[in-house]
Amino acid sequence: MGSGDFTVSDTRWTFDGGGACERQVITTTVSAGFSDTVSLACTYTFNGSTVQILFQGSSMPTPFSVSFQNGDLILGGFRFTRLG
Repeated sequence: MGSGDFTVSDTRWTFDGGGACERQVITTTVSAGFSDTVSLACTYTFNGSTVQILFQGSSMPTPFSVSFQNGDLILGGFRFTRLG
Protein backbone atom coordinates (compact mmCIF):
# COMPACT_ATOMS: atom_id res chain seq x y z
CA MET A 1 0.00 0.00 0.00
CA GLY A 2 1.12 3.50 -0.76
CA SER A 3 0.99 6.45 1.61
CA GLY A 4 -2.30 7.69 0.08
CA ASP A 5 -4.08 4.35 0.44
CA PHE A 6 -6.56 3.66 3.18
CA THR A 7 -8.45 0.57 4.20
CA VAL A 8 -11.94 -0.13 5.44
CA SER A 9 -12.56 -3.09 7.73
CA ASP A 10 -16.01 -4.68 8.02
CA THR A 11 -16.63 -7.37 10.67
CA ARG A 12 -19.64 -9.64 10.22
CA TRP A 13 -20.91 -12.20 12.71
CA THR A 14 -23.26 -15.10 11.97
CA PHE A 15 -24.92 -17.00 14.82
CA ASP A 16 -27.24 -19.97 14.31
CA GLY A 17 -29.72 -21.43 16.77
CA GLY A 18 -27.64 -24.58 17.27
CA GLY A 19 -24.61 -22.87 18.82
CA ALA A 20 -22.43 -22.45 15.71
CA CYS A 21 -21.04 -19.08 14.68
CA GLU A 22 -18.65 -17.46 12.25
CA ARG A 23 -16.73 -14.20 12.25
CA GLN A 24 -15.79 -12.66 8.91
CA VAL A 25 -13.45 -9.71 8.62
CA ILE A 26 -13.55 -8.05 5.19
CA THR A 27 -10.68 -5.63 4.59
CA THR A 28 -10.84 -3.39 1.52
CA THR A 29 -8.06 -1.18 0.19
CA VAL A 30 -10.30 1.55 -1.17
CA SER A 31 -8.02 3.23 -3.73
CA ALA A 32 -6.95 -0.12 -5.24
CA GLY A 33 -10.39 -1.70 -5.02
CA PHE A 34 -8.80 -4.79 -3.46
CA SER A 35 -10.74 -6.79 -0.88
CA ASP A 36 -9.72 -9.71 1.35
CA THR A 37 -12.01 -11.81 3.55
CA VAL A 38 -10.84 -13.84 6.55
CA SER A 39 -13.41 -16.21 8.10
CA LEU A 40 -13.12 -17.98 11.44
CA ALA A 41 -15.57 -20.66 12.57
CA CYS A 42 -16.66 -20.74 16.20
CA THR A 43 -19.21 -22.08 18.64
CA TYR A 44 -21.03 -20.10 21.30
CA THR A 45 -23.06 -20.36 24.48
CA PHE A 46 -25.30 -17.57 25.70
CA ASN A 47 -26.35 -16.85 29.29
CA GLY A 48 -28.31 -13.62 29.40
CA SER A 49 -25.79 -10.79 29.27
CA THR A 50 -22.67 -12.71 28.21
CA VAL A 51 -21.83 -14.89 25.24
CA GLN A 52 -18.86 -17.29 25.43
CA ILE A 53 -17.29 -17.74 21.98
CA LEU A 54 -14.89 -20.58 21.29
CA PHE A 55 -12.96 -19.86 18.11
CA GLN A 56 -11.76 -22.75 15.97
CA GLY A 57 -8.22 -23.68 16.97
CA SER A 58 -8.58 -22.27 20.49
CA SER A 59 -9.11 -24.23 23.71
CA MET A 60 -10.35 -21.29 25.80
CA PRO A 61 -13.63 -19.49 25.11
CA THR A 62 -13.64 -15.69 24.94
CA PRO A 63 -16.40 -13.92 26.90
CA PHE A 64 -18.20 -10.97 25.32
CA SER A 65 -20.89 -8.79 26.87
CA VAL A 66 -24.02 -8.91 24.74
CA SER A 67 -27.17 -6.81 24.48
CA PHE A 68 -29.59 -5.57 21.86
CA GLN A 69 -30.43 -1.94 21.12
CA ASN A 70 -32.99 -0.87 18.50
CA GLY A 71 -32.54 -4.21 16.71
CA ASP A 72 -28.74 -3.97 16.67
CA LEU A 73 -26.41 -6.41 18.41
CA ILE A 74 -23.99 -4.87 20.91
CA LEU A 75 -21.17 -7.40 21.26
CA GLY A 76 -18.22 -6.55 23.47
CA GLY A 77 -19.19 -2.88 23.30
CA PHE A 78 -19.29 -2.78 19.47
CA ARG A 79 -22.53 -2.24 17.54
CA PHE A 80 -23.44 -4.64 14.73
CA THR A 81 -26.41 -3.96 12.43
CA ARG A 82 -28.46 -6.92 11.23
CA LEU A 83 -28.04 -7.49 7.49
CA GLY A 84 -30.63 -10.15 6.76
